Amino acid sequence: MPSLSPFILLRYNDLHLFELPGPTRVIEWIGDQRICVAGYENGSRNEILQLLLPPRLLARQNKGLCPERDFKVERGGICDRPIYRLKHVPGTSLLVTSGPTDSGIQVWCVVPDETDMIKLLSVISPTKTEDTSWSKIATSCAKPACVLHGQRISNLQMTEIESEKSLWVAGSASLDKIASLDFLDEATAVVCGAKGQLFLVDFRQQQGILGELEEVQTPWAQMEGLSWCAGVGSGEAPLIARLSLGGLVVLTDIRHPSSPLKMAQCCAPTSNLCGADFLSISLAPVLGDNLAVSGFDGTVQVYNTQDWDSSGQEAKPVFIHKGHIFSTPATWVGGAYINGTAEIVYLPSRGLVWVQAPVGFALSLLVGGFFFVNPMRMRNCVTLMDPIQEMYGNVMSCLLFIPPLIADIFWFAAVLASLGATMKVILDIQGYVAIILSACTVILYTLLGGLYSVAYTDVIQLIFISLSLWICIPFAIMNPATENIFHTATHNISQAPWTGKIEPEFYGRWFDDFLYLVLGAIPWQTYFQRVLAASSHKEARLISYFSGLGCFIMAIPSVLIGAVAASTDWNQTDYGLPTPYERNESALILPLVLQHLCPMYISVGGLGAIAAAVMSSGDSALLSAGSMFAHNIYRKIFRRKATEKEVLWAMRISMVAFGIISALLAFYSSSIYDLWFLSGELVYTLLFPQLCCALFLSSTNTYGSMVGFFLGFLLRLLAGEPSLKIPPVICYPGCSVVEGIFVQLFPFKMVTMLVTLVTIFSTSHLASFMFKSGILPAEWDVCQVTMDARMPVSFSRGERQMEEIQNGEQAEEAVMKDI
Repeated sequence: MPSLSPFILLRYNDLHLFELPGPTRVIEWIGDQRICVAGYENGSRNEILQLLLPPRLLARQNKGLCPERDFKVERGGICDRPIYRLKHVPGTSLLVTSGPTDSGIQVWCVVPDETDMIKLLSVISPTKTEDTSWSKIATSCAKPACVLHGQRISNLQMTEIESEKSLWVAGSASLDKIASLDFLDEATAVVCGAKGQLFLVDFRQQQGILGELEEVQTPWAQMEGLSWCAGVGSGEAPLIARLSLGGLVVLTDIRHPSSPLKMAQCCAPTSNLCGADFLSISLAPVLGDNLAVSGFDGTVQVYNTQDWDSSGQEAKPVFIHKGHIFSTPATWVGGAYINGTAEIVYLPSRGLVWVQAPVGFALSLLVGGFFFVNPMRMRNCVTLMDPIQEMYGNVMSCLLFIPPLIADIFWFAAVLASLGATMKVILDIQGYVAIILSACTVILYTLLGGLYSVAYTDVIQLIFISLSLWICIPFAIMNPATENIFHTATHNISQAPWTGKIEPEFYGRWFDDFLYLVLGAIPWQTYFQRVLAASSHKEARLISYFSGLGCFIMAIPSVLIGAVAASTDWNQTDYGLPTPYERNESALILPLVLQHLCPMYISVGGLGAIAAAVMSSGDSALLSAGSMFAHNIYRKIFRRKATEKEVLWAMRISMVAFGIISALLAFYSSSIYDLWFLSGELVYTLLFPQLCCALFLSSTNTYGSMVGFFLGFLLRLLAGEPSLKIPPVICYPGCSVVEGIFVQLFPFKMVTMLVTLVTIFSTSHLASFMFKSGILPAEWDVCQVTMDARMPVSFSRGERQMEEIQNGEQAEEAVMKDI
């Protein structure tokens, strides 16, 4: 019984082939399972990458299930010049490239070695040309390996790559510029001129005659001043797709090039048009009805030509690559973020110096991008739990799934609570109504769209948050009841200065909270589902760096609103006295400022900003919890034979359940900031040490992981939690009682995290030593640490092995049913 190929391609938007960062426009297929991409920027370093397409490419199944990146980077190299053309030599491990600033052709080797580098072998200098512009190139499967190249029809030639010997030269004096070259077979090639004309090259002709195809007199071919390029499909009678600088695409049969089969206006040129050199049109070898167009506005547009005709009507792309770099800051900039920041600035006992989240999250994204992105991507991980499950097994994976699950639920509850508070103040409706409506909306569109709905809506919501809050700020500052915020920053007017201060006894607490924001924000699936979805290591790290800057900038409006609230004489407003702080309504300070210091139509816009913030972070938390449960728990532990559709439904059901739990918790939130802080403590103290050991300490094992987990959990529980009114059992130095509640001033969270980390490492080595030395009998080694004297198998390999076993079992079942 033949096995099905895991590379199932139906449409380009299923394949997501062109989800690539801006500089990698040059795309070349290597067979039907690999591609090469290259940069074309005028800089000193342009990357060449060979990428392996992922198994199970059906987007309708994968996009909602696993927020995984589209490619695995197999090897790469660096070119010191822009790359405008890249071609693979079929049947070999060679690539050839060309680009400014001369006509030279670079030859690269992609044979894997210990460095996985794509190495420059040689540079071919054309012999029959004085033209210094860059060469157009094409390669074929002919032996020996050769390259067809030239800038004009007159200097077109074919050169053997190894010996650099000229094998063929064009027998034409035409000075027409070449736009693109493509082989039809080993003996013939087609040339597209810059004006759209086609030439046929027959290498069997003794005198190198270059035959021009029949003259094309159709109106589309007579457009003056337009440049063209072309791409050739595969098959016995391949189609030729031509693209003009005006965005017109024409499909013709090579046997009848004057009669267009299909024609459409695809791209509207923009003001930042790069020029004819950047135009590109390509047809994938396994997707005959789809083509990709790029070079107009920095995007790659994919079109389905199945319904095109010859009328030249406007066509709409089925897929556009634009990038999602602004999606990650939208994940962190949630309702709790903007509401909590304003609340802390306003509180007389806190102030600006206690607003740690903007700087903490920004540094967290920088640290994550610098230290954690590459190791996670090199293991081909899909979720945060993959390296932990690979290193410590399924049992520990189930235990360690609990902290991020609780964190995501608390996070979603926090952002729902912030929206409920805002709606209650401004629209005078019950908070539970707003919470229920928001939860239902987020659950619905996250279920339907998966990571793509999350990413695209996050970008829209991020823009809306910025505009809405910045519009509200001038009205709030200029309100007659508000003092000058620069004056109140250092003077006690309505209350203590809003800049705040840190008393010496609180230094340890401040440092503890700040460190946990920096490190505790790293092991979150909401973060890794974005950087693992990037198409290259470079893009993933850039996403982290720019998102850190975005998180910091997005906190500025909330800081200003908190400063305005601290500078307001509330007796001059409709709110009256006592103040929000005295009424214990500090958590509502942002919506109160919008309601009482801004006009009604402006405050509604601010409400929209908070609603957008809730959506932007709530959907990420839901998708995070659901994807980890479906991928790491349901599929890998409970139902190893589960189909993709079954796992997808498991994720959907779990998302609904987690959303309901979060909504219930949101009803009981007394302080948004406390609930928000609590959502990351378990992740910081328990999961962060486990992730560090799984990625960087390969000698650790399941025994150390288990002991570290339970010890860390016990230490954190015994330290108490003031926001939940849980008294401490362990009173660390500096522990004090504030209004009847015990408060730990010692940096106990940092200590708990470090103790967990040291325990994992030391217990792992102790267990390994005791079993290997015979102190403990081998029969007691239930985790088999004595058998694991090597680095763990790469996750992608383990996945493939598991899928092969499952496919084999399913095949056997099918055979038995037939019998």
